[in-house]
Formats: sequence, structure tokens, C-alpha cells
Amino acid sequence: MRDTLIAWGTIALTVACGVTAIGWWLNTEPGERIEMRLAQSWQPGRDGVRAGAKVNIKGQFQQFDGAPSTLLGSWPRFRGSSFDNIAHASIPLSSTWPENGPPVLWSVSLGEGYAGPAVHGGRVYVLDYDAANQKDALRCFSLDDGKEIWRRSYKVKVKRNHGMSRTVPAVTDKYVVTIGPKCHVSSVSAVSGNFLWGIDLAATYGTKVPMWYAGQCPLIDGETAVIAPGGSVLLIGVDCATGMVLWETPNPDGWQMSHSSVIRMEFRGQKMFVYCAIGGVVGVAADGDRVGEILWQTTEWNHPIVAPSPVPLDDGMILFAA
Repeated sequence: MRDTLIAWGTIALTVACGVTAIGWWLNTEPGERIEMRLAQSWQPGRDGVRAGAKVNIKGQFQQFDGAPSTLLGSWPRFRGSSFDNIAHASIPLSSTWPENGPPVLWSVSLGEGYAGPAVHGGRVYVLDYDAANQKDALRCFSLDDGKEIWRRSYKVKVKRNHGMSRTVPAVTDKYVVTIGPKCHVSSVSAVSGNFLWGIDLAATYGTKVPMWYAGQCPLIDGETAVIAPGGSVLLIGVDCATGMVLWETPNPDGWQMSHSSVIRMEFRGQKMFVYCAIGGVVGVAADGDRVGEILWQTTEWNHPIVAPSPVPLDDGMILFAA
């Protein structure tokens, strides 16, 4: 009897220690050289990241002494102005480089992640993550010398999860729209950094934060920010200035947000937004009386993890990859 009690006591102690260790790990930032690795057996519908507590997306604003450049040229969003990853400006490029490569004009240290810059109006915009202060930070730099012009940041706890930041802002003459790792959308003035509005997609639309955080880059179409929540609605169009939701695309099949971004294309005169969700692919009317309505959808292309965005090709063809 005594041996049995000792055995059961040992098992109970082991289980308690294990539960304590797991709880500690979930709530502690990993060490500098530790990277979280998640199993590949994920299935659609499983939420790999907790949305977290309520976030004040307006956050804090800081002004610095940088000044915008007079240099021309623009790379205003993910995949460039024409969604083709091509810079169309007729600027001659050097056919040879020095042995040590082209001279570096300036450099800036950023937090860990995969976020890319958008360039417009002599300014460089990056959605960074400040790990020390646990903040998503939209940072605006001078294209001339890399000096920071302004920064708008909000506090949100993001653990190292194959990096932290990972999206590209969308920029026009008037607006900058961003999507943070935990699906916080914001719109600010492109010039001054003044806050215009913010939407927590998880709290508002029931969006499930994708495994390895959100990778969707926002799209600005005219005066409208186009976002794919993949929760109670599939896509939304939001007025960049006011935050008013102009249209919503229904999501009766419960398709979920992927890491893919919404792209715009035209087929036989019909402009549309195309999005690869977790569940299938959809084409949504981009203008006219039907804006926001589903034009077509298919489940023939349906994968549990989708990161690449659709690529419009000639003759109405679209390339999908996962």
C-alpha cells in the first residue's frame, strides 16, 4: 500500500510540474536564441494564436527631426503600384557594381520579422515591432538619410513566432493603412501621422489570428481600405478618412483569414478583388452598384496554409500558389 501511494504521489507531482512548466513557457518571452516551432498538423479552423486583451490602437505618437526627401518614385504597397513587383520608372540602372557592392547611403535597425517598407512622397513607412516596449510601431523615415520623421505605436504583446512584424503598409498621398501581427488595422495621415481610426478585427469580426500571425498586407483602392477579416464577413471596404465601413462581403461558409493579401484585377471590364482564404478563393466586385458582392468563388483551390497572394496573368488567368 505504501509503495502504491508513493507511486501515485510521484505521478501527481510530475503532472503538476509539467503543467506549471507549460504555463510558465506560454507566458514568458523566449530567450534570444530560442525560436518557437509549431507542429505542421494544423487543420482549418484551428486558431494558433490568441487574439489577446483589448488594444488602444490610437496609441502614442512621437515626432522626430527627420524631413521628407524630394526624391521622386513610389512603391506604395505590397507588390508595388501595379501588383507585379516591377518598378516601372525609367531610371537607368548600373550594369556593374564595385567589388564591395553598391555604396550604402543609410541603414536603420529594426525589430525581428519580415515586414517590408512602402515608399511614397519622399518617405519610407515600416510597421515595426518594438520588443522592449511590446508595441507595434508604424515608423516614418526620410528617404534621403533614414532619419525618423515620426512614429505611432500601440501596446500589444507579441511573442517571437517566426519573427514578429511581417506586413507592408499601403500608402497614398493622404493615408497610410496597416495590419498588425494580431489583426489590428489602423489608418493615419501619411504626412503628419495623425490617427484617423482603428479596427480590431478579432474583436469586431471574430477573425481568428492566423498561425504565425497575420501576413495580410492591406490594400487602398481610391479612398477605400480593402481588408479580408475572414470572420463574420469575408471582405470589407472601409473609408480611409472616417473609418466608416462602406460594404461587407458575406461569409456564409465561415472561410478564415489566410496569410495571403487581397489583390485587384480586371476581367472583361469587370474590376474585382481576389482573395485566397482558408476555405477557397473568391472574386468580389470592386466597383459599381455591386461593389462588395461575390462574383465567383471556388473551393477547388483550398489549402490549410496559404501565404502567397494571387497573381493576375494575361487573358484572365490567375496564378495561385501555397
